Amino acid sequence: MTSIEIFCLKISDYAEEWLKGKAWLSKIDCYIQEAEKTNNNEQGDRYEGVFAHIKKSDFRVGLCKRMFGSDLEIIDDEEMVFLRRKSARNVFALCLYCQDSNDVKCIGNDYYNKNGEHQVKCSGMISDKMFSGFLQNRKKESEIKGFYSIAVDLKSSIENAFKSEKLEYDCDLVRYDVDIHSEYFFEPDSNYSELFHKRNDLSYQKELRYIVFSNNSNNGFSLNFNKIENSGVVKGKSVYVATITLGR
Repeated sequence: MTSIEIFCLKISDYAEEWLKGKAWLSKIDCYIQEAEKTNNNEQGDRYEGVFAHIKKSDFRVGLCKRMFGSDLEIIDDEEMVFLRRKSARNVFALCLYCQDSNDVKCIGNDYYNKNGEHQVKCSGMISDKMFSGFLQNRKKESEIKGFYSIAVDLKSSIENAFKSEKLEYDCDLVRYDVDIHSEYFFEPDSNYSELFHKRNDLSYQKELRYIVFSNNSNNGFSLNFNKIENSGVVKGKSVYVATITLGR
């Protein structure tokens, strides 16, 4: 179990819907608005999609103005500016939070089941930082629900659903390499890869992110995927247990 993607978690009031095979995707703009309206800049993020934080005098500001025209959003920050494409706000995202071998405990020894599959039982729980950071302790612990699943199974099911719906998507682990107090510049591309870069103070989230390109004019839409056998809903700081098949 060397991969970061052992378990995937979705912290949601609608965790039971995930258990039934229904996911929800939201526009990037929803996360920006969440931060601006509620001041929760960890569940929301006002810097989503920002690809640059550079000096106003930097030649790349003019270059981006010519390249993106009215699609360029310029946010003043004293002697510097943040740059974002307005169109990035309309990209949809599906965000999952991963647990790795540092978060997961094996229960007993590994074994081979009757089908000859090499398996082990593991347990995990929602991390303290997700309560204090991501959720900012706005709810009682007992009110928090999370859908959990073996990462490889959930990824396969979701990606099959995207293909079935003929949705163009990209998937990657988020890189927490943005320091909003320092200068940075990610080369914008047609895949909006800047959406896989987030603030370094959010690294505890270990996010696996899908970005989806759709002409849907709503702020979000649902996606039906095949239910996952090894999944469930965990509440608060309860421990969940699942069986992992090794070597996949």
